[in-house]
Amino acid sequence: MLPQINVLLAQNLVDAFLRDGSVLITSEDKSDALLAVTIEEANRRRFATQSNDTLRGRSFALVLRATATLTDTRNGLTFFDAREFTVSEIIFTDEGLQPAEYQAISTLARDLARKIKDSIVSPW
Repeated sequence: MLPQINVLLAQNLVDAFLRDGSVLITSEDKSDALLAVTIEEANRRRFATQSNDTLRGRSFALVLRATATLTDTRNGLTFFDAREFTVSEIIFTDEGLQPAEYQAISTLARDLARKIKDSIVSPW
């Protein structure tokens, strides 16, 4: 449903860690930990309908749910496994569904990346 969400999420994850500055991002073979993120769900649910046509949606809730696993590459121990993260946003279709979704994808990817980054950096 959300084209290119994998690429957007990966870019936003890198940006989130770089902005934080407390984690150094290197290549996989030289890292102390490996983060694996899987997008489990990306969907759209009708939130409100048009007043003159109850079959047409006026607004929708976009939901993006992912799981993340953080593993210590030095000893294979898992810091956390399949931790779930969910973000959502309400979009209005006054200008059309596709433009509204397109704009919301960036926000969803950024918010999900921040949640994942915070779950890793905040405990330390």
